[in-house]
Amino acid sequence: MGSRWFANNLDSTAVKAGTTLTINSVNTIDNADIYHPPFDPGQSRNGNQEVTRREQSLALEFTSLPPRDTMEVYKTFSLDEDYSRYGKLDFYAAGFKIDSSTAGHPCANQCYDSQTDSLFFFVRFASDERGTNYYEYRAPVPAILPSGLNWREVLLTLTDLSNLKLQPDFPKAPPILYRAPGKLPGRST
Repeated sequence: MGSRWFANNLDSTAVKAGTTLTINSVNTIDNADIYHPPFDPGQSRNGNQEVTRREQSLALEFTSLPPRDTMEVYKTFSLDEDYSRYGKLDFYAAGFKIDSSTAGHPCANQCYDSQTDSLFFFVRFASDERGTNYYEYRAPVPAILPSGLNWREVLLTLTDLSNLKLQPDFPKAPPILYRAPGKLPGRST
């Protein structure tokens, strides 16, 4: 069947730097040696046997990403999808095998530090066909811990996002770029 995720073309700066991007998936069955899910996927029944459910994540593998550059992957839908009835979007993010050279720093093979390095992930949704109207959540990529993956759970309450438009300082005319800083899960600032 194949993946339904696509990558935007790398810009000329990334191409000159030798940046590569591969979209993969990892799961608890095929990649059990390296992939540990953010939650227990539980069990299901297959006849009289209990089997572990497969949990899967999107994996973006990249090299030589220059500072302040961006790479994007996206998924399109043939029919409009309405997530408003869900109330919340819940997803997880983690970094794996990121060194400073991968994160765009000239210092090869140094450990990535999510507190000081500028490697971010972002999720955009509610886009129109032209990609000009959307919500975006952005945060630093969590660094891997010595004990394993450092999953960060992100829980976005959809009404909180849409209510940002009610703020007195929200722009009334295009172009509209409104940033609402927030604290990351597990941090007090």
